[in-house]
Amino acid sequence: MLQTIKEWLWWERLWLPKRVSWADLEDKDDRIYAKASQLYDAVPCALCLLVVRYLFERYLAMPLANALGIRDKVRLTAEENSILEKYFCSQARNPSRADVWSLSKKTGWPERRVEVWFRRRRNQDRPGLQKRFCEASWRCVFYLCAFLGGLLALYDKPWFYDLREVWIEFPKQSMLPSQYWYYMLEMGFYLSLLLSLTFDVKRKDFQEQVIHHVATLILLSFSWISNYIRIGTLVMAVHDSSDIVLEGGKLFNYAKWKKTANVMFVVFTLVFMMTRIVIFPFWLIHCTWVYPLDHYDPFFGYYFFNLMLLVLQILHIYWAFLISRMAYTFIFNKQLDGDVRSDEEEDDSDSQKDIKPKLSHMNGAINGARGRANVKMACKRIFRPKVKTGNWNEDLILEEESMKRYFEKKEKGELLVQKVDFLKRNILEPVNLSVPNDGQLRFGDVVMLVNVGGENRQLSAVGINVDVNSLTKTPSPGIQTPCGVSAARGIQPCIRTAFIITSVDGSPEGSNLHFDQSFALRTTGGFARG
Repeated sequence: MLQTIKEWLWWERLWLPKRVSWADLEDKDDRIYAKASQLYDAVPCALCLLVVRYLFERYLAMPLANALGIRDKVRLTAEENSILEKYFCSQARNPSRADVWSLSKKTGWPERRVEVWFRRRRNQDRPGLQKRFCEASWRCVFYLCAFLGGLLALYDKPWFYDLREVWIEFPKQSMLPSQYWYYMLEMGFYLSLLLSLTFDVKRKDFQEQVIHHVATLILLSFSWISNYIRIGTLVMAVHDSSDIVLEGGKLFNYAKWKKTANVMFVVFTLVFMMTRIVIFPFWLIHCTWVYPLDHYDPFFGYYFFNLMLLVLQILHIYWAFLISRMAYTFIFNKQLDGDVRSDEEEDDSDSQKDIKPKLSHMNGAINGARGRANVKMACKRIFRPKVKTGNWNEDLILEEESMKRYFEKKEKGELLVQKVDFLKRNILEPVNLSVPNDGQLRFGDVVMLVNVGGENRQLSAVGINVDVNSLTKTPSPGIQTPCGVSAARGIQPCIRTAFIITSVDGSPEGSNLHFDQSFALRTTGGFARG
């Protein structure tokens, strides 16, 4: 059958250089060549690896996880509800606001209870920490064994040190037993990953992982058929080197060894950038793109092989971008304190003396948080409702409602820190004072009342004493009167310290102010209004 396919697809013309036929690659006395039929050996190898993986995870990885204290979080199961279950399975796992309202009408449940049900239902499908630890440990062990086996198969070969040796006598290069087993194990492993994708932990880059596994299998199969075995072993060794550190770092992270996991992440970043962004394109792709032209003219297999390598390189660049973004966050996480704004919610029952301790507690919680999700959790710890019902479900709903109110106030700008900031931006806006040429004050002039101070008094100006609770934003920024006044040390003319002389007896604006006349002062820009 394979011979028929070869003839139908002009196999020799596609996959081999000119002046070389499949007859030239038949086994002889001292030479053994790779055969397409040997690719079938990868299937039983993949099945065997699945069995080995099952035994490894059950009898080695799981006991190790228990010894390290890795436990799955206790998650509450969602209540039985056929309407919500049908919607969850057939339409969406995360319903929109309108859908939540519609489902609450159908089930007769409050909207908050529907949202909690969907959250718990999603959590039920999420893999536990022990499952992720077992998967990472299996991959780490395999990559380590494969990398060490690849080094043993390559360390004494001349093409390991000089890439030009890869194409000497190509394609009439005899296959070595170590190359056969290296290929079959790698192909069996990636085939087993494809077979277990539906059962493994589904990650964010699921589609990229599928593309990577398929491209890897196609590359390995093609390199095997076309006798690109030497360069194929080099490509596999380069890829396995960084994967060992990645999976090892995951293991330490799951075990809560944070410092070791951080070190592993730094090492992984360096190894990944060196092998995938430097060595792979500038050594290996250069080797397959340039050196073969010294020995034969380009043919279809030449272009196909290099195209698949470029597909892998595009995936490497995509992952390098994600890793670089994570590394940036990791390096600058100590500067997160200045980037995250500490917002505060003011409860009507809280007095002014409670604000400073609460703000300090808020800053401490956010300073220890990393990323937006942890900041939300910090806020959740602070704004946990004071009333406890004793029922876990009701307490959870109270906490979530408290969080919801907090973020709603934040979006509307009603948090205390937002009010203070808004007030400062408006009350400290500079104002130009009136400068009369004749030294006379007139109604409508903008003035300041300044105490020049003395031996025991500092220079100060009269300013309005603002309460943030009286702040209004519509129709324009201002505060409700009456409001008090106080002495302000700052004597810069601004809305707080500048006032307009106003007549109380009907004198026209612009007329001179006499010392025996009564007058009133009003804030500039109508900031204080009754």
